[in-house]
Amino acid sequence: MIHSPSPTARKVSIGLLAAALVVFFAMMAWQSVAPQQDTGSLPIKQPPSILPEATSPSSRRYLKVPILIYHSIAPYKADMSPLVREYTVPPESLAEQLQYLQQNGYTVISFESLADAMVDASATLPSKSVVLTFDDGWEDQYRDAFPLLKKYGDTATFFVFTNGMDTTDFMTWDQLKEMQAAGMDIESHSVSHPYLSAITDKAELWKEIEGSREIIESHLGRAPDLFAYPFGDYNALDIAMLKAAGYRAARTDLGWALPTATANLATTTDALYRLPGAQATDDFERFLSLINK
Repeated sequence: MIHSPSPTARKVSIGLLAAALVVFFAMMAWQSVAPQQDTGSLPIKQPPSILPEATSPSSRRYLKVPILIYHSIAPYKADMSPLVREYTVPPESLAEQLQYLQQNGYTVISFESLADAMVDASATLPSKSVVLTFDDGWEDQYRDAFPLLKKYGDTATFFVFTNGMDTTDFMTWDQLKEMQAAGMDIESHSVSHPYLSAITDKAELWKEIEGSREIIESHLGRAPDLFAYPFGDYNALDIAMLKAAGYRAARTDLGWALPTATANLATTTDALYRLPGAQATDDFERFLSLINK
């Protein structure tokens, strides 16, 4: 049985998530990514001198829609570590999940649609809406997830960290363009996938947040307005920076915890910047728990 997490359990979950991703990235050689291809051309070097309030009164509403988070979509390998395996969903498992959604009255909506509905009180969403997100920009998402999304007529949001693109094991910008043209949404996951709350230099933080936005626009012709926090890690300064940069919403990461009711967020503008997502795995019972929470 999965229980709603306490604050302590939440911290432990994030810690385990961070540790797993560090191992995951190390094993996939992401630390060899060369940052100089894009960061040197960023036109904005300094953040605004005045930042928006991170939290302030608002009439925005909170809509409880499951947001699923996927990472690598690939067959299991004999030499995979348990941690890497945790963040890998085989294509046949993803197909089973997408087929279930299609056959049981669920509607896969875009992250943009969810954000729109939170702002527009007159907007309505299907009663069994689900949002699909894919983090980091792994090449196997293009190879194994993209064809399945097209097969089942679903859309998804791909949060990419820009230093990874066009490098080993990650998607190319041309592949991202192809997916964007097919109706997939390409959004920001920072420049280098750091712990944002550990960055105290505002100029450095601005490069991660605004810089990734400009890099994606330069390659894909559209500036992203959605953000996913690397490791699910953020603080009030990060939210203020996102607002100043022009992002309209952001997704957190609950790790293995199931999302719980967060109706209190509806009274603040940062509701849109703390939308909770949870990890999807090959565990079908867990998948059912996530979409029915």
